[in-house]
Amino acid sequence: MDLVLVSDIICPWCYIGKKRLDQAISDLDMADTINLSIAPYQLYPQIPLEGVRNPAILQRLAEMQPLNHAAKNLDITFRWDLIDRIPKTRQIHKALLSIEDKTTQWLAKEALQKAFFCQGVDLSQL
Repeated sequence: MDLVLVSDIICPWCYIGKKRLDQAISDLDMADTINLSIAPYQLYPQIPLEGVRNPAILQRLAEMQPLNHAAKNLDITFRWDLIDRIPKTRQIHKALLSIEDKTTQWLAKEALQKAFFCQGVDLSQL
């Protein structure tokens, strides 16, 4: 079965959704029957290339109990306090799509999401 996930690296619900999908695929023992592909989406296409500081958005996300509860149930610890800048993700999406191996694409995307959400890495510097 072919599945295409449309998501942005800086979308916390996309990060949670992919983790839930991975869990379901594992629980159903369907890893050999699923072919996952990435389709990029820009959550904030208006952001300039250098990214933006927007503490209001980050504060709203930090206060979203359903979001943070869902993350905690998946062993994701969002570190809103470490995130200083919201990056423009267009170039990151281009780089991910240039990776030919789909598994490597997903591993790279997940590593970037973890770096951004859990370690506060400024992805606008990539």
